[in-house]
Amino acid sequence: RRIAGRGTDATILLVDQILGTALLVFLIFAIIDDRNQAPQANLVPVLIGVIVVAIGVSFGAMNGYAINPARDFGPRLFTAIAGFKNNGLTDGEPVFWVPIVGPLIGGVIGGAVYDFGVRRFLPPAKA
Repeated sequence: RRIAGRGTDATILLVDQILGTALLVFLIFAIIDDRNQAPQANLVPVLIGVIVVAIGVSFGAMNGYAINPARDFGPRLFTAIAGFKNNGLTDGEPVFWVPIVGPLIGGVIGGAVYDFGVRRFLPPAKA
């Protein structure tokens, strides 16, 4: 059985996390922006859920579907404390930092791409 991230270069895993999180933040910004043709308020949580699942399905196999440091680090810490051998922190694999650093970089990139590449070209919000 293959464990996510095991045996893969940390640079590739980092790029995976950056792209996945950048895509997530970009699409969330697009959905919630009042200047964009945003969906009805009751659809926003459903659409964000669909986006998270789609990103998880497409990017999750390589590094274990992290895209959020808070969602990833807690289970890693718990499994290390509980004594599991393949826990992602103390098992000798030097990639535990990737799901923490990658989403932080990806979030900034996704937000910046939306603000500078899309939002500035949208018409002003209607009052």
